[in-house]
Amino acid sequence: NELTNFPYLFISVATFQSILGILQFLLKRNLGIIAESSSFFYPFGFTAVEEENLFRITGGFGHPNMFAIVLIVLIPFVFLFKNKWVNTLKIICLLVLFFTYSRAAWFIGFPLFFLLFLKFHPHFTRRVLLEKIWLKVAVFVLLIIFLWPSLSVRLQTIPQAFSEYGSFDVRVKLLQEGLNLIQQYPLTGIGINRFQQVAAENNVTEIFIRNGFSSATKLHNLYAEMAVEIGLPGIFIFLLFLLSVFIKYFKKKKKESIHIVAFYSFVGLIIIAGFHPFYLISQFRLFFLLAAIILA
Repeated sequence: NELTNFPYLFISVATFQSILGILQFLLKRNLGIIAESSSFFYPFGFTAVEEENLFRITGGFGHPNMFAIVLIVLIPFVFLFKNKWVNTLKIICLLVLFFTYSRAAWFIGFPLFFLLFLKFHPHFTRRVLLEKIWLKVAVFVLLIIFLWPSLSVRLQTIPQAFSEYGSFDVRVKLLQEGLNLIQQYPLTGIGINRFQQVAAENNVTEIFIRNGFSSATKLHNLYAEMAVEIGLPGIFIFLLFLLSVFIKYFKKKKKESIHIVAFYSFVGLIIIAGFHPFYLISQFRLFFLLAAIILA
């Protein structure tokens, strides 16, 4: 089977990125190795916008959100393996996802992984849950004690995200700028990587006057980003591609485990794409890689 080696490739990447992320978390800084592309833009590390005391890990990627996107794709493939070492890796991967402090990734990834767990453990019962219950309770309590300070701080900053020029408000304003450009250039778009320039010249919300030009003022929605840059015909073709993968998957009579986990990764990628910009960068290629695995 031509898909045999893919799970091993994914789990090796997940292992490397998780180790890198854990070391970044422990040191509260970048390691300074060449694999950390974030060092080019953030040599001293990356902190949460609303709370500078929260250090956000980036793994080998340029931004914590981009790292979170890759983890949402990789983690389902870890579920293909079942032994104590891989079970430990699952926990580490989930902790690494947590320490990206990407709220979108939390609310998308953790429920998705829980559904995948139930898919691969259909006979999960109360009896299984109660086995070594003292150990499970102890681990759970320790995790809560360990994670709660960071979790509570991140959740407490949610109201700030919705305040004037908070992260959510900025995204809404950027979307307004994007819709304005779509109305002006519906068929051709404005061209690749020109959103900030053209939007600033056709100012609607004054977001660029206030926040300037940075990764924070990119259009934080892949689909709107594509519609702005390549026009409505381009985004229509891409959405048709996504729909065709769904149709082919549900029509597939014989689904192997790798098809199932790839589909879960695909769904997670589609959802989180509504919160982040990654058109024509490495994360965007994951759509086509996962589609190839699903359709194989």
